[in-house]
Amino acid sequence: MNIWTESCVMKKVSAFSVAVLLMLSCSERDEPSVSGPDFPQNGQKHFIEVLLRSTGKEVASVDMDFSGCSEVFLVKSDVRWNVSVSEPWMSVEVGDNGIQVELMLEVNLSGNDRAGHIVFASDDGDLSERVNVVQAGTSLVGKADFSDMMLIMNDHSENIWSGYLSCFCDGKREWLFDAFCLSMSRFDGVLVGSADSKVTKTEYEYAIREYLGPDKWLDRLDRCISVSRSYIDGGYEPRKVFIAIPHTNCEEWGDIEGKMMNTKDRREDNVTVACWFVDRMLDAYAAECVKGKYSNLRLAGFYWQQENGNILPFYGRQIAGHIHGKNLDFLWIPYFNAYNWSQWAEYGFDKAWLQPNWLFNDRWQDRSHLYDACSMAAGASMGVEVEWDSTKDWQRHVDYWDVYEELGILDSHALAYYDSGSMIACLDNLSAGKWRTFYERVASDIARRHKRFYGYANPE
Repeated sequence: MNIWTESCVMKKVSAFSVAVLLMLSCSERDEPSVSGPDFPQNGQKHFIEVLLRSTGKEVASVDMDFSGCSEVFLVKSDVRWNVSVSEPWMSVEVGDNGIQVELMLEVNLSGNDRAGHIVFASDDGDLSERVNVVQAGTSLVGKADFSDMMLIMNDHSENIWSGYLSCFCDGKREWLFDAFCLSMSRFDGVLVGSADSKVTKTEYEYAIREYLGPDKWLDRLDRCISVSRSYIDGGYEPRKVFIAIPHTNCEEWGDIEGKMMNTKDRREDNVTVACWFVDRMLDAYAAECVKGKYSNLRLAGFYWQQENGNILPFYGRQIAGHIHGKNLDFLWIPYFNAYNWSQWAEYGFDKAWLQPNWLFNDRWQDRSHLYDACSMAAGASMGVEVEWDSTKDWQRHVDYWDVYEELGILDSHALAYYDSGSMIACLDNLSAGKWRTFYERVASDIARRHKRFYGYANPE
C-alpha cells in the first residue's frame, strides 16, 4: 500500500520528512493503493524509519496480547513507500488524509503464540524496513474436556455459585462441577429456546453484557473460584465455560453490516446471526481477559440452545464450522425423542447428551424408561443428562443416580446436569433428612469423578 495521495504532492523541495501514523485494524480489507510525489534525483541518501508512537523510538519488533489488538507506529521517510502484512489475521488501512494507517490483529484462538511481520518498502524495492509481530497465545480460550457440566440458566448469588463449586466430603472441602454452560432462558418473558422466539439483536447484545458485565455471571463465578481455591487443597484446573447461542425466529432481528436480518424466512440469516454472536462474544471475552479477569476460567465453546433439531439440517454444520474454526467445541442437549436427536454428530456437534425427562413426565411409571433412555443414548454415542428439581419426587432423583451407577455411566462418561431452582447448591445447607443423604451421595461421587478425571491423588 502506498501512503501518498495527490494532496501530498509538493514541488521544489529537495529533501523532507513525512510522519505517517499507523494503526492496525482487525477486519481484513483490500490493501489501499497510494502513490507518492516525484522526488528530485539529486543523489541524496533516502530513508525509511519506523518508530513506536508511544515511545518515539525506532522499532524492529513488537509483542502483542491475544485479543483483537492494535499497535501504533510513526513512519518517517523521504521516498514513496508501500506497506504490506504477511498474515491473514493482520490487516492495514490508510486513513482518508493519506497519512493515517490502521493495523489490528484478530483474536488469537490457536492456543499458541503466532508470528507475522509488516514490511515498509520503497516503490523501487531498494529500501525496506520490516517490523516483526508476535501475538501471544492464551490458556483462557480453547476447547477442553471436562467431567461434570452444570447448565446455568440464571445469574446466581455468590452463595449459589459457591454451592456448585465445592462440597464438604469426608471432613474437608472438595471440588464439584468443572464446567458451566451459560444459557439465559428468557428475555422479557419470552423463552429463548422456543421455536417462536422473537428476541432481536438488542437482546443478543444484552446477553453478552449480562454474561461479561461488572459483577455479572462470569465475574461472580471467577471471584467465587478464587475464594474456593484459598481453602481447597490439591490441584486446580480452570473451570470450562460454554455460552448458549440463542435461537430466534424474527422477521426484523436487526442489521449486520447494514443488512436487516430475517431469521424467520431466510435460513442463511440464521447462520449469519449465530456466527455474529459467536464473534462478538469472543471479542468481548478476550477484551475482559486482557484486563486481568477470568484467570480461573477457560472459554471452551458454545452450546446450541434450541433443544429440538428441526432446523439443524439446514445450517447446523455451517455454524459448527465457524465455531470449529475458532478452536472451540459445539455442544447440544436435546430432549427425549427430539427431532433429529440421534443425528447430532452429522450436524457438527462435538458432544451431545440426551435428556431422559424421567423427572418431568408422570406417564412413565417405572425405571424401565431410564434404562431405555440410556440405551438409546449409548446407541447414538451420546451421554445422558442428570435432571434435578426439588419440587419433584425425591425417589425419581434417586432413580437417576441408581441407574447411572448400575450401568457404569458414573465411571465412564462426562455428564451434563440440569438443576431447576439451584437445588443441589441449596442442599449443601441441609443438616439432615433424606435430601441431605441424597446430596452427600451425589456430591461425594462427583468429587471422586473430578479427582479421577484430572488425575489427582486418592480418587477413591
